Amino acid sequence: QLDQIDGLYIHSIKRNGSCDLAQIQSGDLLLEINGTRLADYNALRSILYTFKPQDTVELTIVRGAETMKVMVTLQ
Repeated sequence: QLDQIDGLYIHSIKRNGSCDLAQIQSGDLLLEINGTRLADYNALRSILYTFKPQDTVELTIVRGAETMKVMVTLQ
């Protein structure tokens, strides 16, 4: 029941991983990294390769009816 078409559905989170530590949850929808829109998994992979471990990025996610920005330090 998502109105959003673009984005990546987060199916599971690695325990103690970057997303877990940032309190991202299974079922969230990832829309953007640092303001760059993510339409599919290939877009996610492409942008992730521009960062290195310990970089902090801003994710835009949808949880339920709420859109929020979350800071994540990459591992």
